Amino acid sequence: MDARIKQLLTAYELGTITEDALLASWPPDVYLTKEYVEDEISSAIAKLAPNELDRSIRLLWIFDDHAQLLDLLHQLVLVPHHYQHQYIVRSLQLLGNPRSVPVLRTALETNFDYLAYTGSKRRVIAKWFSWALHDIGTPEAIQTMRQFAEIGKKGIRKEMRYRLGKLEG
Repeated sequence: MDARIKQLLTAYELGTITEDALLASWPPDVYLTKEYVEDEISSAIAKLAPNELDRSIRLLWIFDDHAQLLDLLHQLVLVPHHYQHQYIVRSLQLLGNPRSVPVLRTALETNFDYLAYTGSKRRVIAKWFSWALHDIGTPEAIQTMRQFAEIGKKGIRKEMRYRLGKLEG
């Protein structure tokens, strides 16, 4: 990522410019394409630098079509070196794509050890995932909730039971 883009994204992150101003100032020689976003985020993942990865993830938020970046969102759910996990899980919830279920299951299997930076208890983090699975709503998603209602760590188990109770009436 070149210095011009870093400066714009930092200003946007700090709130000194709006998204409209960011896009209006975007260098005309840099095209905000799916490939550009994927390349920048992949490069930042490889560097294991949380601040750089968070800055690169901002490209994802200003890119219009998150459905085009579903595989990247899946990867980012499981990558520990950033601070955007809640927003990524929320994006998966809003997309409601059944392809997300195995990734959400994998995250649940980690017991969220890589999400300790949030300072949140396991049950609070499990809410992100229970809502995503609930809104995906496929039999596989519901079965994942049922499975973790039985075998998950205490906080995960309680949250999955709660969400299943809401789902099943």
